[in-house]
Amino acid sequence: MEPLIAREAFDATTFNDALFLETFASMRQLKPSALRFYADGCLSPKHAQALLNEYPKSGESLQDWLKRSLNCEKFGVVINGVEKISDRLGRWASSLLDPIVKILGPQQTFLEIIIFAGNYGYTPFGIHIDDPYSSVLHFHVGPGRKTMTMFTREQFRELHPSSDTCFEPERLAPNGQPYEMATGDVFLQPPHYYHIGFTPDFSLDVTVGVSKMTPSKITRFILSRAIGAEWMDADLPDLLSRARSYGNGETTLEEWIRRNAEEYEASSLSSGRLRNNYLCRHDVSLTSETVVRLDSAFSLSVLSRKDELLVFVRGNAIRLKATVHLERLLSVLIEKRVVTANELHNAVSGKISVPAIIKLLSTIARFGGLGASLPV
Repeated sequence: MEPLIAREAFDATTFNDALFLETFASMRQLKPSALRFYADGCLSPKHAQALLNEYPKSGESLQDWLKRSLNCEKFGVVINGVEKISDRLGRWASSLLDPIVKILGPQQTFLEIIIFAGNYGYTPFGIHIDDPYSSVLHFHVGPGRKTMTMFTREQFRELHPSSDTCFEPERLAPNGQPYEMATGDVFLQPPHYYHIGFTPDFSLDVTVGVSKMTPSKITRFILSRAIGAEWMDADLPDLLSRARSYGNGETTLEEWIRRNAEEYEASSLSSGRLRNNYLCRHDVSLTSETVVRLDSAFSLSVLSRKDELLVFVRGNAIRLKATVHLERLLSVLIEKRVVTANELHNAVSGKISVPAIIKLLSTIARFGGLGASLPV
């Protein structure tokens, strides 16, 4: 696959300042480590913190807010894993690229959204190569132009044999293949290419990494995720004690791996194959007659265990005590998709109280699993 640029391929006005200011506001609430800020080419945690502490003024544009907050001539803001904090961008990427995910294989394919903003000149992390599993789509919002300069492996190694990264892009860039993006252009950056971006004036890119993992990579990812589970956060004696009681002491290593693989798949399915779970929380007020709609963009995944039910919402797990009535309730919710708490109460013949049902629906809504809700 070779690099490709599509001119005027999307309506950049849909990516307005309000969307990005909303994204920054969510990041301020969560304060994730995914924010990287570069001042005059150097990584600057101090400026990143200043950005989180400074609020935009009424009517202030994204560009003006960044310039005022950061107070430096050349700057770059990079946000990894935007799907964690932006509901709108997560929905957009998952919906737009769903056909590609299905072709590549949903069980092995992930999407990650990254925002690049600033007038940083050359990308501060030098000419580099991404992992061999990922292609990247650059949606150039503008207003300034941005040039991606590409090098084949052989070309880069001939020009720069000493290492895999070059922090002197001015020296190598004239030998690469440039692709200049204007507002509304989409650039396909395939794997196995060394590359660097250049934007002399303020511009903003929304990029979506499309990663197809090998089966062995998926296995390592599942095991890494399993080892990071909350119950494993203990010193060794406590961990061994917990391990003995895990699954009532009846779980073999094989079963433990299988369980984690099933949970990984259910979590990934519920997140729309976005790499990171959605972390923002939505507090809602529901009544017994509020019409709730399961989110059409994301599946609600349920795993039944011997003693518990796992409900996955946007990648997040809700663990519930398993009962036949709760299984029935969740089945009706997923099948009907548009219901009230009273209707679910009747569907289980009153075996689960209306307040308990409202609490469950509120938890699903809090994780972003419900669409619009309307009281009747």
